[in-house]
Amino acid sequence: LSSASSDRKRKLAVIMFTDIKGYSAMMGSDEDGTLALLEQHNAIVGKEIDRFGGRVIKTIGDAFLVDFDSVVAALNCAVAMQKSLAKFNAELPSGAQQLLVRIGIHAGDVVYVGNDVFGDGVNIAARLESQAEPGGICVSEEVYKLAQNRVPVDLHFAGERKLKNIERPVRVYMTGPATAPTITQPRRRHPAIAVLSILAALVGGSIGLYLFFHRGSVPSGASAPGTTAPPAPASKAVPPAPAESSKPLLAVMSFDDKTGEPSLHEAGINRILSDAFVQTLYDTDGVYVVSPVRMNSVLASLRRPFEDSGRDLSLAKEICSRTGARLVLLGSLSRLGKTYLLNATLTEFPGENLVGSFESRSRSPEELLDAGTSVISAKLRSCIAALYSTQVTGGRSAASLATSNLEAYTHFIRGRDLVNEGNWPAAVDELKKAVTMDPQMAVAWSALGCAYSFNGNEAQSKAADSRALAFRSRLSEKERSWVEATSLWLEGGGKRYVDASEAFIRKYPDDRDGFFYAGLGEQWLLKDYRRALEFYRQARELTPNYYPITKDIAECYVALGDKGKAEEALQQYIATAQAGHGLDQAKVQLASLR
Repeated sequence: LSSASSDRKRKLAVIMFTDIKGYSAMMGSDEDGTLALLEQHNAIVGKEIDRFGGRVIKTIGDAFLVDFDSVVAALNCAVAMQKSLAKFNAELPSGAQQLLVRIGIHAGDVVYVGNDVFGDGVNIAARLESQAEPGGICVSEEVYKLAQNRVPVDLHFAGERKLKNIERPVRVYMTGPATAPTITQPRRRHPAIAVLSILAALVGGSIGLYLFFHRGSVPSGASAPGTTAPPAPASKAVPPAPAESSKPLLAVMSFDDKTGEPSLHEAGINRILSDAFVQTLYDTDGVYVVSPVRMNSVLASLRRPFEDSGRDLSLAKEICSRTGARLVLLGSLSRLGKTYLLNATLTEFPGENLVGSFESRSRSPEELLDAGTSVISAKLRSCIAALYSTQVTGGRSAASLATSNLEAYTHFIRGRDLVNEGNWPAAVDELKKAVTMDPQMAVAWSALGCAYSFNGNEAQSKAADSRALAFRSRLSEKERSWVEATSLWLEGGGKRYVDASEAFIRKYPDDRDGFFYAGLGEQWLLKDYRRALEFYRQARELTPNYYPITKDIAECYVALGDKGKAEEALQQYIATAQAGHGLDQAKVQLASLR
């Protein structure tokens, strides 16, 4: 008994069943021909299972029983199978026997015993397979919800069905010949071709890293849910690509929250997860991430909130087209029983080629920020390294780069957004809550230092920046280099500070803050107002609706004795800015000049 018990393992799994329509009748009419056809069927189906990371538990004649770690991988595999089988059938001579396969997929609780698997999860998948149309796919609602908008396939609701020997009715979704599934497969290219194609994409669009501290996941100028943003003014120039432009450019979209948990929705878990992956990518050598300043101009011009980027594949495609990104990371969080499922897919554009799908499971939302992001980030790095035949290094989790305290993360993101809006007193309140909950959260200390400075509290600003510097081991390479540069400001080293800012700009040329803070150094430390204006203009091109830039542009013009141009800059900002604290402050500043 103890031996049998030790062989049993209960877990959540994604189960797939396949079989050939009319297989028994085919064997009865032409055994030799059917066996030859079966051999070809097994080769096609087996190839796709291997490619999408499935594990064949057993085969029974024409039927396959397979498990997967990811719903997205299982459904993509099913779509790829049907596409390959459709191609095979199309190439057969007229009148020849075709291979029409039914596929059923379910995600649920199963029990592994030795090399076999049992339980309702298996039985439901088997019954779903029998419901599928020949050449089609049938999935449970659990699969549909987890894979929704993650796989390019048209699944329609087919009602609630009573399945044989299954107690509860099952809501099913189907596709069939009338909506033949299509998927563009991942393609491997020669490294030289891959690099050339990336470089070509970068000629038309800038490349850089997704900004983390002092910026929000809903970029400045993009509309928040339920609001409409004005079109962003067109940028007059595109920053040059970094010297290391052969690195692939990746856009991180919003992670879709499908848990239905009010507490997670209120905490902003979708934005926290997106930001968590940005942090791990900040600490990854070998890949660049589209900065939010690029997302800002795209989303504002499309009048779409950041949250939509994770739900709408066509929007993700448009973002890639406008930013020059080749890769897109999309994801979702769902809950199955007491387990949180974090799913992500990496897609290559413009061909919408699925490069990889990943899944991790966590017992709590906090665990998502540690093990959850680490598991997927490791798979993501391996996938990019294999696709582009390059070295991609990194390894620290989002928890080690920011915090594992979900509430602290929530206050940090709220505070960072308020900094972007120019509402510095409110930003200080939120960021103080973040560092109270996690006193070693370096990025929150850094953002707090920024908020204090804008609010005119220089002593508190220096103290907060010193704390960020003290905990710099909890920063990514990019953020650490910036915090160390700002330490030169604290020391009063004007020329060294500006030089460090310019070095930062050369490495991350579409990072607004590199230009903005270089301008601050020229304006306040070196008193070179014309040089400061050059940096501010470049920063404004990247984020036209960021009030602090306009504020300092106006102040530089006043220092140069040109109040007319100061008023003109403020009027231009007021004409295009969204309602908010920044707009109110711009009006007050303009009134003070008259």
